[in-house]
Amino acid sequence: MSTTTSADIVSSKLRLRFKLLDRDGNGYLEESDYEELARRIASAFGRGLDTPPGSELRTAYLNLWRALRSKVDTDGDGRISEEEFQASILDSIVQRTDGFDRVIEPIAQAVLDVCDVDGDGVLDESEVTTMLGAFGVPAAEAAQAFARLDRDHNGRLTREELTAAVQEFYCSTDAEAPGNWFYGRP
Repeated sequence: MSTTTSADIVSSKLRLRFKLLDRDGNGYLEESDYEELARRIASAFGRGLDTPPGSELRTAYLNLWRALRSKVDTDGDGRISEEEFQASILDSIVQRTDGFDRVIEPIAQAVLDVCDVDGDGVLDESEVTTMLGAFGVPAAEAAQAFARLDRDHNGRLTREELTAAVQEFYCSTDAEAPGNWFYGRP
């Protein structure tokens, strides 16, 4: 009988996140992957990267890339392997009590600013599935993810609910946590 450990759960989620970030599939993260992600998200919501909130999203992703690169790109080749990515996320986010608030939450808020087109502070199922599609999550999985993330089944997610789900994705070791679905099927 195989036993899944907490480390296996987190590693599996980080593998998924790496795969979605590595859009060209070359096995490395590069600045262009982060730039492209910001462009895809903004474009999915009819926004550009030259004006707020798209420009703020681009800046947030590029700041994340620069911080990640400065921490783990020790050979200076401008690329980060999956192993380096996982080690950095574990060290900077998962194992630090302030890691999520310091590193991921500002980006999550920038993403939500782009996705909340009407500015009402909530995302409905269509907005969430569009956002997840921009991340690279297949449509069928995005619909399943929304159903799991919408814990009160009211058909919308508040910024607080979405931020909690992202935090759960990165930090929870509970295999059944709804936030594990934030980037699609775990």
